[in-house]
Amino acid sequence: MRGPANTYNTDDFTLRGAKQYWLHTKAPVNTEGMNRKNENVASGMHPLAQGVRFRGKIRFQNMTQDELGLLLWAVRLNPDCWMNVGKAKAYGYGVIALNITEAKALDLKKAYDQTQTLELQPFRNICVNEMITAYQESISRFLGGRKITDLPHIKDFFHMKDSRHIPDDEQTRYMDLKSFGSRRKALPSIEEVVNRQ
Repeated sequence: MRGPANTYNTDDFTLRGAKQYWLHTKAPVNTEGMNRKNENVASGMHPLAQGVRFRGKIRFQNMTQDELGLLLWAVRLNPDCWMNVGKAKAYGYGVIALNITEAKALDLKKAYDQTQTLELQPFRNICVNEMITAYQESISRFLGGRKITDLPHIKDFFHMKDSRHIPDDEQTRYMDLKSFGSRRKALPSIEEVVNRQ
């Protein structure tokens, strides 16, 4: 008989990893096979056309410089990196590139300076690259001089999100349960997949 289950409340609990999806050169055109026939778990999908553009805003408050640098890096990622969002990521859907067109912070001095006239735009521009670099340097000091971008799990993440080096779809195809259960050896590491290109 097994012991008690490990949960987030277990004292020595650790995460086994993070779930990420490879980028694909193109998503399947026919989505019929992805719409489940079992009504208990029925789910449909209606993907947007390639090239659709959205605009949005992220509002933040009471963030330290490091927190803001991390937020900006998480949104923008590295140059030429794309993200996967939404449904059917494993099949190649939901691939997006984000671009930060501007970043601003409330300038408290401008907002509350009573010696000046009423300021309707009390904001200062934020240099995104400088904030990201400042965050990375701060983490490097915390790590005793090691660069955050040299950590294995960070390198693996950016290998998987690099739009310039997308592995062949056959190397990263979504494995059905039958194939997964009948495999004889461990799946290749991210580095092994990247080095096969």
